[in-house]
Amino acid sequence: MNVHAGEFISIIGVSGSGKSTLFRLIAGLLEPISGEIRIHGKLATQSRLGKVAYMPQKDLLLPWRTVLDNCLLPLGA
Repeated sequence: MNVHAGEFISIIGVSGSGKSTLFRLIAGLLEPISGEIRIHGKLATQSRLGKVAYMPQKDLLLPWRTVLDNCLLPLGA
């Protein structure tokens, strides 16, 4: 799959088809068992942590924080 700058894509599939796993692989939260992930044509390693992000459909926010506070949480703010 290729995604180019400025593109908006949707990934649709039934429950258990691997959508969340794909996002975790792209974001660097999981490492592939086989195959490879490339960003800007370069093989992506752990260096992609912090460069790729996604928001899962399931609400995982901390309800006592504001939206901004939840967004800043990974930054240690």
